[in-house]
Amino acid sequence: MTLATAVGVERRGDVDEVNAGIGQLCQLLQVVAAVWDYSTGQCVDLDSMVGRITTNLRVEFAEEFREKVRKHTRAALREKAEAGYVTGGLVFGYDNVRIGKGQVQRQINPAEAAVVRDIYERAAAGDGARSIARALNAAGVPKPRAQQGRRDGSSMSTVRAVLERPLYRGVVVYGRTAKAYDRELRRVRPGTQREKGQIPRPEETWLRHEVPALPDYRRGACGAGRRAADRSAHPLPRIRREGRARS
Repeated sequence: MTLATAVGVERRGDVDEVNAGIGQLCQLLQVVAAVWDYSTGQCVDLDSMVGRITTNLRVEFAEEFREKVRKHTRAALREKAEAGYVTGGLVFGYDNVRIGKGQVQRQINPAEAAVVRDIYERAAAGDGARSIARALNAAGVPKPRAQQGRRDGSSMSTVRAVLERPLYRGVVVYGRTAKAYDRELRRVRPGTQREKGQIPRPEETWLRHEVPALPDYRRGACGAGRRAADRSAHPLPRIRREGRARS
């Protein structure tokens, strides 16, 4: 429910969407003429004790219901991840293919996969992130979709993101972060004004399973990417950092 900040403005909304405490609602009422509940079509009564108690109970029950939905959603997503299905969005180098209701698997996109392999090979050969990005842009090869408000094209951060993604090295990691709302988010990030955000999860709760690596390590295509005997994942190619020479 969105409340006006100007005196005399009447707003309508669903009281079940209110996340603020009853005290905040009472303060907001001082700057609005009325608050309406769409679910009942009635004006919310915060002047009487009965009205305040009823509104507060509805808010608390609505929050409890949303928390139950979140827990069921997290459990369902983890179950999909354990079965090897995709739980997120598109990843550069792969296509998401639906094989059944609620079941999506990744299939290699040949054109994009060739770009990923090229990045690993160049990094293994000692090229820096800026040089790799410049070469990719000059070649006009496929590139990851730019984030909103950012310039289209490969950049140093794009190259580093590719080299740091465990999926390309044959390891799927699920559950490193979790979406948190309201009280749960404020417990981790005190003082935040956001209503939702990502919070880190303990490493012992992460889910890992191996998939074929996109760069062909078996043929030694990525010289710095051979599997180490004492590690469970392919090592990351060391990328040379480029910068301005000091005078």
